[in-house]
Parts: sequence; C-alpha cells; structure tokens
Amino acid sequence: MNASQTSNHRPDIDGLRGLAVLLVVLFHARLSFRGGFIGVDVFFVISGYLITGIMVRDLERGGFSLLEFWERRARRILPALTVLVLAVLGLGFWLMLPGDLDRLGSSAAAQALLAANVYFWREGGGYFAGPAEQMPLLHLWSLAVEEQFYLLMPFLCMALAAWQRRGGGRDLRGLCLRVFGALLLLSLAVSAVMVEADPHWAFYWLPARAWELLLGSVLACLPATGRFQQALKRRQGLVSGASLCVIVGTALAYDNDTPFPGLAALPPCLAAGLLTGAHATNGAGWARRVLESAPLRHLGLVSYSLYLWHWPLLAFVSYLSPVVLDADDRVCRLAVVLAAWGLAVLSWRWVETPVRRRTLLGRRRPLLQTAALALAVTFAVGWSLRGGLPGRIKPEVLALASAESAAKEWPDDAGAALENRLPKFGAKAAEAPARVLVWGDSHAKSIVPALAAWCVEERAAGRVAAYSATAPVIGFHRKSRGGLNTRSHAWSAAVLEIIRREKIPDTVLTALWSKCPGDDPAAFGAALLDTVRRLREAGTRVWIMLDVAGHDFMVSKALAFHTMHPAVFRDPRRLGRTLQDYRDDNAVIESLRPALEKAGARVLDPAPLLFGPDGRALIEADGKALYQDDNHLTHEGALHLKSLFEPVFKN
Repeated sequence: MNASQTSNHRPDIDGLRGLAVLLVVLFHARLSFRGGFIGVDVFFVISGYLITGIMVRDLERGGFSLLEFWERRARRILPALTVLVLAVLGLGFWLMLPGDLDRLGSSAAAQALLAANVYFWREGGGYFAGPAEQMPLLHLWSLAVEEQFYLLMPFLCMALAAWQRRGGGRDLRGLCLRVFGALLLLSLAVSAVMVEADPHWAFYWLPARAWELLLGSVLACLPATGRFQQALKRRQGLVSGASLCVIVGTALAYDNDTPFPGLAALPPCLAAGLLTGAHATNGAGWARRVLESAPLRHLGLVSYSLYLWHWPLLAFVSYLSPVVLDADDRVCRLAVVLAAWGLAVLSWRWVETPVRRRTLLGRRRPLLQTAALALAVTFAVGWSLRGGLPGRIKPEVLALASAESAAKEWPDDAGAALENRLPKFGAKAAEAPARVLVWGDSHAKSIVPALAAWCVEERAAGRVAAYSATAPVIGFHRKSRGGLNTRSHAWSAAVLEIIRREKIPDTVLTALWSKCPGDDPAAFGAALLDTVRRLREAGTRVWIMLDVAGHDFMVSKALAFHTMHPAVFRDPRRLGRTLQDYRDDNAVIESLRPALEKAGARVLDPAPLLFGPDGRALIEADGKALYQDDNHLTHEGALHLKSLFEPVFKN
C-alpha cells in the first residue's frame, strides 16, 4: 500500500466499520450473532491499519508531528466520549445504588486516565459474566486498549525512523514491517498462552490484544508492488468474499464460552485484514458491493457514536429489569438499539463532525486545552462519586442494596487444592481436623455460612474446595471463560486425595448444575456418578445439594428499588422463580438421582426452605435479601438453609 492509499477515503472501510458495529450491537442486545463480540477485533485491525499508515506516510515525508497526531486522535475520540461519560454519570447519580455508583465513578475516573481496561480487569467477574451487563461504561475497555496503542506506537515509529536515517535500513516501511511482524508474533503468543492461564487478563490487557492492531500495522507497511499485494489484487473477489464470510461465520459460530482472544481471534482478524488489503486498490466483487452499500456505510459513519451509546442504554435497561423494564423482552431490546442509533446520529452530527471538521475548536491549542480539561473534569466527577454517596439513600434501602454473598470471601485460587492449602472455616478452623468439605463452584462458596454455623455449634471445622464455573466432578470439564477448564482434572484429583488423606467424614457437592454438563450431558452424568463412587471409596459420605432457585433479575437491587419507590418499581417478590422453573433448572441432577443414590450419594433438596405457599421462590425474609444477585445466596440466604444440613452433622 502506498501513502496515498492509506490517506484516501475508503468507502469499503466505512462499510466494514458498519458491519463490525452491527455485530457488536446485535450481540450485546442479544438479538443475533452469539459471537458478535468479534466486531471489536475487526475495529482493532482497521485502527492499526489506518493509524500506522498515516504515521509511516508522514515519517517518510519528514513531516510527522507528535502534537498533530495526538490532536487528530483527540478530535476523533474525546468530544463524543466526554458527552457520553458525563451523561452516564449524571444518570447514574440519579438512578444507581451506592455500590453501583461507586463502581461507575471509579470506571469513569479510570477511563480519564486511559486505563478502563485495567480497571475492569481488576473488578473481576469477566466481560461475559452476568453482573457485567449492568456496568454502563464496561465497553470503554476497548477504547482504552486503542488509546494505549496510540500513546506507544508513535514513539516506536519515530524510533524506527531515526534508526533508519542513521543507516539502520534503506526502507522505512521494510524496517517497520519486520519489527511490527516480530511484535505481532510475540503478542499473539502471549494471547494464546494467557487465554488459558488467565482469560480475564488476556481479554483486557494490551499485550494480549496488540497483535490485532499490529496486524493492521503490518498491512499498512506492505509495498503496493509486493507479491502479496499483487496476489491479493489478482484474486480480489475471491479473497474479499471468503473473508466476509469468515467474519460473519465466526460471529455466528462463537459464543460466550469460546476461549477468546487467543488463537480463536485469528480467523476474524485475518479476514478483516485481508478485506482491508484486498480492497486497497480499485476492484469489483460482491463483498465490496455489500460493504459499500448505503446502510453499512451509514452505520460506519456513525459507528463510533453508536458503539459509545448502545451499551450504556442496554446496561441501564438491564439494571432496571424487571422491576421497570424487561431486559429479556426482544421488543424492548430492539427499541433500545433504535434509540441508541438515534442518539448516535445526533452525536455524529452535532458533536463529532463539528470538531473533526474544525468548525468548532478549529485551532490546535484550544482543542488540546479543551481535551485536557475534559479529561480532568471526567476524572474529577468520577472520583467524586467513589463511595456511592450513600447519603442519598434511606438506611433500609442501603441494607437491602448492600447484601453480600459469601462467595466473595473465597477468591478463586487455582493452586489451593494442588498445594494442599484449601481454606478452612468453623470453630478453631486452623487447628481442628476437617469435619466436612464443600466442593463445587461459586454456588458452593455461597452456602458456606450455613455449614460454618453448624461447625461452630459442633466445635468442628470445614474446608472449601470451590472454583468458579468449575463442576465438582472427576475426569470431566466444560469449556468456560472463568473456570479451570482442562486444569480441573488435576484440581479434582487433588481434592479427592485431600479427602482420602485427611479422612474427611462428609463431602457436600453443589454447583450451578444446569451449566455443568456443557455440550455433553452424557459424559457429565457418567463423570458425576464415577465421582460419587470414588468419594465413597475414599471413606467419605457424599451429599449432593440441588441448586438454589435462580431468578431473572438482581434480587437485592430489585428489593432496594421497590423499597425506595414502591409506586414506580414493581414488587419483585411477585416475580420469583416458580417451583416448576426450579425443577427444570435442576433437571440434570433429578434425572441422575436414582443412580446417584444407588451409588451412595444422598440428595439434599432446599425447595421446602426456598419456596413460599404461593409456589414462588422466596427472595426476602425478615426484611433481608436472600440473594445478592440473580443466583448467589447472601449470608442471610445461606443461613436460611441451615436446617437443610442437619443430617450431615446429626446423622
């Protein structure tokens, strides 16, 4: 690609942006494309291509200015972003409960420091976790990754240009191509390793994402007369058509459980790169006609503002669901998408365009001063909201909103079982031998208060062998972003050895059973039965607790909203799960129950304690929330089930 090609307007790139934002929006709205998150990766490739092309072109001409580069980036990014963030903070101040407002303010302050991705990584839970749907600024993680790239890349390019002038090479593009290619491979290796070792880190951090932007950088540095470019030109129609199919195909085939980014991000990123490279010269083909169609080009023009606005609207609808709006209603979600498009058009017309075309803040100095002021104001407002300003809320509402789950007290620790340091609870936990072990996922962590209460009474101790999204079975695992995945085999073997070696009398298994089988319920069932047999051989009694009732809303929050404004917010106690829903959720264990009992397990059914006379699941007792979110018990919720475990300790 020559310099002119990287600077000229590319209607096909507008269309590719439009396709990318369409995939992301429909994925977030749960309307289509289970793997539509790959649209962000397409954006990364486009950004790397365009930004690097501009920098290398200017450096070749000797006219690159760091201030001018950052001015262009500020004109492109900050106006619409500042309006969006301040609007979200204002709405959050009026609407959100203290804990949520605290997180919102902190995320805004982090964004002002160009570190939103680091903040959301530290928050934990993961991009695809349920609570993430209610973080209005979560989507800005990707913007932070790009901003960090924009900060570092100019210095790398300037260093390579200086080296080239001192005799480091005849051709700046060739030098950049080699360095960018090496960094690309290094970043890809980091991404492939970390997506297994720490998937949340791999998702959010620049070192695991840089290769996607660098792929665009490499394309921008390829010579227009090179063999690769000539081959693309000869087969432009075939390459672009196949690439477009790959992007759409991965958006349809991938889902929340696909390990990502890592090697799974290669197909859509390579396809985006090939589309960009194949259309660098004039040519025809059905893929180009699709990308240059009016609807996709329009979406491409407003793609930045649409990306900014769609997620906060969806997050606030989820935040209010179902006590005001129903986030599970497709019509509701479609209406939100249309509203986001309307706001995007207004933002593009009245915020983005005037600043980019210099009809507003036309000179560099006022623009950079305003940009610095905007970042400072965003940081200050976000920082001022830390703590959540609880004085706005009545004490009884605060009590409901601040209900916590015991799951947070037992952080995931992949080495705990392998290194024989499973945490203990109960009376004299440090000295006493373990009387009971609870094994499972985050749902197992959340019932610990009930078992701990028994241990205190019986002057005994218990152990916790629990890891999020990881089933308590031997020889089986399901793919999940937050779980141990293949490492669960070593984990479960270590747990079994601890039970055998320490002669733990009782083992309680519980989990979000409906998710445990993954795509292979037969294999899961066989593995669970084998686990029961091996536990019995190890000398421990096996208790399998059916899962607690899950809900379609965040319980503690819904109760707080209703208590705060009962005339506006529906009473969530009338929206609890029905007994039939509960049985359906536990169908996995119910179908295996005869075989499990024959193998020596005893099944604990919490339904009598969880359901009221109206046949709906209880979500509140004595003015206290029984669930923190939609499926994890609070401390009070766990203690509400204390009598369920009497047979474990009294039999």
